[in-house]
Amino acid sequence: MRSSLPISFLPLLLLLNALPPCPAQTSTWTNPHQDLEQKGDTHLSFERPWLSRVFRPARPFNEVLPSWNLDVPPGTGVRVEIQVGTKKGWSPWLHIGDWGRVPVGKRRLRCEQGRVAIDIFRSKRRFTRARFRLSAFPPEMPSPTRRPRPGSRPSPKKRTSSPSPVLRRLHVTFSDTLGGIQPKSPSILPTRPPLRVPLLRQGSAPKSISSLVCSPTSVTMVLRSLGKRVSLVQAARGIWDPHNKLYGVWNRAVQYAWTQGVPGYLTRIASWDRVIQLTQAGQPIIISIAFEKGQLRNAAFSRSDGHLIVLLGLSKDGKTVTVADPGAGKGKSIQRVYYRADLSKCWMQRGGFSYILGK
Repeated sequence: MRSSLPISFLPLLLLLNALPPCPAQTSTWTNPHQDLEQKGDTHLSFERPWLSRVFRPARPFNEVLPSWNLDVPPGTGVRVEIQVGTKKGWSPWLHIGDWGRVPVGKRRLRCEQGRVAIDIFRSKRRFTRARFRLSAFPPEMPSPTRRPRPGSRPSPKKRTSSPSPVLRRLHVTFSDTLGGIQPKSPSILPTRPPLRVPLLRQGSAPKSISSLVCSPTSVTMVLRSLGKRVSLVQAARGIWDPHNKLYGVWNRAVQYAWTQGVPGYLTRIASWDRVIQLTQAGQPIIISIAFEKGQLRNAAFSRSDGHLIVLLGLSKDGKTVTVADPGAGKGKSIQRVYYRADLSKCWMQRGGFSYILGK
């Protein structure tokens, strides 16, 4: 068969055919986190638990970080449980949080599929779906002041007719961390200066709790920036988790902000572009960091297994990050500048856990 190409092109054509094919262009970074949400006013029943829809993220996951905005009338309470699964079946229900008056009882936190580490589900295997169960508890009538007659049975406690809790938002971040987390450097640069919030030192809290309240202090700074008159002691009291004996339970910080009229959610961030987009839109980000000595230059202290700060924005060249660090001691600046490369390791690679309050 005669070629339609001129004879002078044939050597070039033969050479091109002999070359190996060009590799397809692929991204070296894949976002390991995905956010899904169920919004709308859902009135919970005291009679039976409420089941969420089945969340099916686009990719399999091994970690789940939920948060919620609940209206919980005084005296009532809500327990939140999680279930993960694949097409082979579901895990048992695991307790992952509560708010208000919830009966004291045994809380299942682990199973064959994984465990709840305070406020996040973690596993060494991947799943394809998850759902949540919310149980509402009514207030109880006070015990009668009159003593029962000898030999009579005590009457059961009566429950008041009370409005039931209402779920306004259920936000869930799914993550696949089994391959590690590689933060993505910014492809855009900020055009506006870093945000400003009323600065607050956690050392201003009573001495008995001052070393423990970085989360309530960070939440207070952001709430005050939104015009809310909240004291650090009030925030600490509201966020305190009596079961885990902690001030730093993430979902309780978000729920407390909701009780002050500020919506919010937990998320995980692995991209500096997202940080820039949020802060340039006026959104401060409360972030959870951990670092050893020398890993965070200009840090307020030498090391931490877990610390919350407020991220305010990046410099114009994208190399440094302005933060409000409540852990700064007396005489040290609360507003500080950290290197982006350091926060990539101390924050994003350690999970990228973040509070978004005001959205």
